[in-house]
Amino acid sequence: MGYDSPGLQPEYGQRSGAVLSDVDTYGYGQLGPDDVASDYNAFIFLISQALARVRTVTLVSVVEVTSPTGPLAPVGFLTAQPLVNMMDGNGNCTQHGTIFNLPYFRLQGGKNAVVIDPQPGDIGISVISDRDISSVKNNLGISNPGSTRLFDLADGIYIGGILNGIPTNYIWLDLLGNINAVCTGAFNITAPGGLIVNGTPVTLP
Repeated sequence: MGYDSPGLQPEYGQRSGAVLSDVDTYGYGQLGPDDVASDYNAFIFLISQALARVRTVTLVSVVEVTSPTGPLAPVGFLTAQPLVNMMDGNGNCTQHGTIFNLPYFRLQGGKNAVVIDPQPGDIGISVISDRDISSVKNNLGISNPGSTRLFDLADGIYIGGILNGIPTNYIWLDLLGNINAVCTGAFNITAPGGLIVNGTPVTLP
């Protein structure tokens, strides 16, 4: 597994965040000269290699959203592209393949929800589960792990959006205490129990 470094092995202490060095510190793959200087360094190297296999959170871009058709549907799944490339010990970078069937987050409690489903091109985060969650996605309940894989990108959950542009449809709670609602289409309200507005009377144009 690669580290986020230009491939040159650092001076002693890089494992804890020291600055990279470019003075004759090449190693083999991820192994640097300091890593074999003592039993302690070798042990730390082994731990670092093991930790490099632990996926936690990463930035992804939405490629496709695969949710049931209709004006309003249950939470669906999406295909995502990891945005941080892999890197080997010599600094060679390789793009990840796409990740399929990631469930995405929707703010929902019971039958109440705010529906803002992701769209292709969105940037968000994928939170990586520590075990295979494929059986839970299929059964929607308590299940055994689908396999023995651990911290795998395939077991991510998408949460958006991060690093995205300025929206054109939005509800904005500004710093002055105002609530601003803007939409480029129709503003539809369905309220069988009635619509109650408490406030200063206004004159509509």
